[in-house]
Amino acid sequence: MGDLAGLSFAVLTHRHADHLDLDLVRRLRGLPILWLVPETLRTCFIAETGLGREKVLVAEPGEPLEIDGIRITPFRGLHDEPGERTRDGSRRVPSLGLLAEFNSKRWLFPGDTRTYAARLLPRFGDMDGLLAHVWLGRGSAQAEDPPLRDAFCRFCLDLHPHRVVLAHLEEFGRRAADFWGEDQLEGVRRCLRQLDRSVAIEQAKMGDRVLL
Repeated sequence: MGDLAGLSFAVLTHRHADHLDLDLVRRLRGLPILWLVPETLRTCFIAETGLGREKVLVAEPGEPLEIDGIRITPFRGLHDEPGERTRDGSRRVPSLGLLAEFNSKRWLFPGDTRTYAARLLPRFGDMDGLLAHVWLGRGSAQAEDPPLRDAFCRFCLDLHPHRVVLAHLEEFGRRAADFWGEDQLEGVRRCLRQLDRSVAIEQAKMGDRVLL
C-alpha cells in the first residue's frame, strides 16, 4: 500500500472505474482514512467496501469541510459530455470537483471535465494551482488538431491559476484514439503558452507525486 497508508482522507469524485477502485478501498479499510464521497455514491460505496459509516462523509456541493487543517469545498463538476447519454437516457454524469485551501494556498481540482465552461462553476478567484484533467474530444487523441484543445486551454486559464498541472495521462487500457500522452501534451503546452506565458505548466503521470 506504500504511501497510501499515511492518508488521513481521500475524496472520490464519481463512480467511473478509473476514479474508483473498490478493491483498493477494501485493502485500505482497516486504516483510519476518512472517505469523502458524493451523496449519490455513499450507500453503494459502504455496501461494496464494508467500510464503517463513520469513515464515510458526504461531500455536499458548496458545504466546506475541514480535515487536518485543510479546508475542502466541494462543487458540482462538469463531467457531462455534450451529446453523451447514460444508460437511463440522461446526459447527467454526477461528479464533484473541489477547492482545497491550506497553508495560505488555494488549489482547484475540477476533476473530469467534458463541458469547458468556467462560467458554470462558482467564482473562485485567483488560484495557486490547478490540476487539470486532459481531455480534448472523444476519439480525437490521434488528430493533429484535437477539436477541444483550445477550449480546454481557455477553460484552464479562465480559472486564474498561477500554475497548471496537466494530469489524467497515459491511462492503461485506453484505445489509441482516447489515449492522451506526450504528443497531445506538447500541443496543449504550446496553446497555453500562446494564451498566457506567465502561467507555469507541468505534467503528472500515473504514480507521480505532485508537491503543492
